[in-house]
Order: sequence, then C-alpha cells, then structure tokens
Amino acid sequence: MITEACITYLSMEEYGSESRYSGLAPANPRRYREESHAENMDPLYGYAACNWGHHARKASGVHHVVIGFFGLSWNLRCAALMSMVPLITKERARHRSGVDWWRPDEDSTSGIHLSAHFGLHDILVALLQQGYDVNERDRLGHTALMLAAQSGHLDTVRLLLHHGAKTDSRNKCGYSLLHCAVHSGYIDIVQLVIADKAVQKTMNAVPHSGKGALLHLFSPLEIAVDHEYVDIVRLLINRREDVNLQVNPKCWAEFDMSPFGSAARKDNRQIVDMLLEAGADIHGLNQQGQTALHDAACGHKTSLVHYLLSKGANIDQQNQRGETPLLHLYHSDFMDGTYFHPLLYAGADTNVCDERGRSILHWATSDGRSYLIPILIDFGAKVSLISNHKVRVCCIEKLRRYLRSPGRLKEDREKWIAHRQREKDLRTFPSSLNRTWEEFKSNNLSNYFN
Repeated sequence: MITEACITYLSMEEYGSESRYSGLAPANPRRYREESHAENMDPLYGYAACNWGHHARKASGVHHVVIGFFGLSWNLRCAALMSMVPLITKERARHRSGVDWWRPDEDSTSGIHLSAHFGLHDILVALLQQGYDVNERDRLGHTALMLAAQSGHLDTVRLLLHHGAKTDSRNKCGYSLLHCAVHSGYIDIVQLVIADKAVQKTMNAVPHSGKGALLHLFSPLEIAVDHEYVDIVRLLINRREDVNLQVNPKCWAEFDMSPFGSAARKDNRQIVDMLLEAGADIHGLNQQGQTALHDAACGHKTSLVHYLLSKGANIDQQNQRGETPLLHLYHSDFMDGTYFHPLLYAGADTNVCDERGRSILHWATSDGRSYLIPILIDFGAKVSLISNHKVRVCCIEKLRRYLRSPGRLKEDREKWIAHRQREKDLRTFPSSLNRTWEEFKSNNLSNYFN
C-alpha cells in the first residue's frame, strides 16, 4: 500500500521531465550539499524518493508497479537523485573515506542498480529473467553487485553471484567489490566476498588514479579502520591484507594516513594492537613525514602519547620540516605548557633543531612564549647546541635580555604557579624548577650558555 502510494507520487508527470530533474540537481552533481536541496525537495516527495525501495522490500505483490516505474526514465532519475542526498550528507559528516565512489549514479542508474541498492530480491529475479545484464554498469562504473554489497543486502549479493555477477570489476575510481563490502560494515558480506578467488588475487592491488578517479583512494583495510569495524579489520588481517599499504599518495594532509595512523588518530587501542601484532610500522610516515606520535602530540592526546611510547614509538623522529613531536606540538595551537610534560618526561630531546637550524629554545625566546624558557632549560635545553650560528647568536642575545628583565621573570613565574594549581598531577612539575627560578633571578648565566 505505502509502496504503491510512493511510486504513484514519484511517477506523476510533474516529476517526469528533464527540466524538473535540472531543477532538483545541484550545479555540480558530484558535490552534494543537503542544504542545497532543501528548497527543491517538498517533504512528501523527499520521503517517497528516499523510502519507496525500503517499503517495496517488505511488501508483496508490487512487482508490476515497481517494474513499471523503472520504465519512466526521468522520473527514475529524479527519484534516484533525491534518494542519495541524506545518505551522502550523513556519510560525509562521519568518515574520511567518502561516499562518491559507491553511490548509484542518477544519470545512468537502471532498475537493476536501484533494485540491488534497496535489496529488492524478488524484483531482481524478475528483471534478470527479462534479460537484464547482471554486470551492467552505470556511468561511474558500479555494478549491481557492488551496490548490493555496499548497502548490506546479503541475500541480494548471493543472488547476483548465483547469476554470474563478476567479482573482479572495479568502478572508474578503481574501487572493487571488496571495498564496497567493507564499507557496508556487514561481516557476513565481507566473508562471502573475500572467499572468492578473484577477490583474493587483488586484495592488495592499488586503486588506479586515472581519468575520472577521485583524489582520495583507500585500501579495504583503511576503510575498515576508518569506520572502526573491528571484526572486519581482524578478518582482513587474517586474510593477509597488507597492514602498511597506503594508497592515497596525493591525499589532503587530514586524510594522508596509513591504517595504523588512522587507528591511532581515532585512539582505538584494540585496532592499534591488532595492527602492531600484524606487523604495522609504528614509525610509518605520512606524506608530511609525520608519525602517529606527531599526530597524537599535536592532538593533545596525552594518554595516547604514553601508549605509543610504551609500544616503542621514536620520541625524537623528525618530519620533513625537521620537527620532532615536541617541536611539532610547539607549532600547533598549544599555548600553556600542559601537553609538553609527557614528551619531556619521556626523554624528548630539547636540543633537536629543525631544518632551519632552530631548536625549541630559540622559538620560545622569539615568539612571545618566554614562560616556557625555564622549563625547557630545566630539561636540558642549551643555546650552545643550536646548529645554526646566526640563530644561536640571536638566541643568546634574546635570552640575556630576558634574564635581565625582572618584570617578565615575575610575570612568567606567576603563570607557572597558576598553571601548577590547575594541574591535578603535581608530579608534572620538577622539584628543581624552583632552583631554576632562583638562578634566573640571580642572573647565573653560566648554566645556560656553555
């Protein structure tokens, strides 16, 4: 009853023209925004377009109505276009691995694609009996099997496999059936797909980046880690998925991470442990030359910093700019010193210089964060170890002026006292800090310039 009402509404002549489709579609149909469609989608049409397939899956005796609707080209395009908007908006908000590569293409979607997407098992049988090609592709290269797998319809996947659907197909972005199955999050579908020999041969193949391909390419394992599908991650690891495979060489810095880096960023210790046990490189670098420890330090994840260090992360590994996690943290939005302590107490070298020959002590004397100078010196920072001669001379002069400024010393001391009072763990402040302040006040400079 509801299915027929939805399809009757979608089949109205008002929604069966190219002009109506153009009015619904955004200027760039590859880049959906929910707000751009709010003005064009009346509530009843929006509900019908998004839910007719779900009602049809549960109903009986609607074959003729649905198949008749598939014959209305522009009506079908309009409904396909609008049904994708909520899915895309929701997915973009949750995950980095995107959705453009799996959704049906409204410009070339046929009845067999939408039937697979909604899991309309009986209607698919009828369409295949009428001679529909089980391996038909839409303009983006999706097959019905890919869409059924991604949407989580196990019975539909089995049906299409039984009718000879190819398992080694890839869409125009290079994504495979396994990518779609993993994206669904249904372990049963992933197990069914991964048992296929053709799929096993291409598990670690890198998606191509040819004409029409997206910038963001991800391996099945990266997708599983990104969605935190623990059981699927375990299954892929057991099937010898390459835990260090990173297939997005031109990706934005936000997305430019290995599976291990992604798991660490999400602070999912269970997946992190699984990947490490499988041989993941804890020192693996992204395209900026940064490790998971750089990311954890910059993200102010103190517990994760301790955890990664306990697993053997290199506390002084430098990125492409020569920054250690400590320097990288300094150049983030850090302002009060709270997040330095885990790295300092773990033995971070305060004298490592970046590619310009500048240590963290130089930066503290140069950009208004003089309140960090005493703590850095207390942890072994020395001007004499700054590698760039001009920078070293400049730093010495600035440090001399700072040590001879009683007003600034008093102001910085008050900052540290207030900061200490905010801290629950008083151990984060070394007992020798008071001694350092006394030396500062007495202008005992020999400790700092030799």
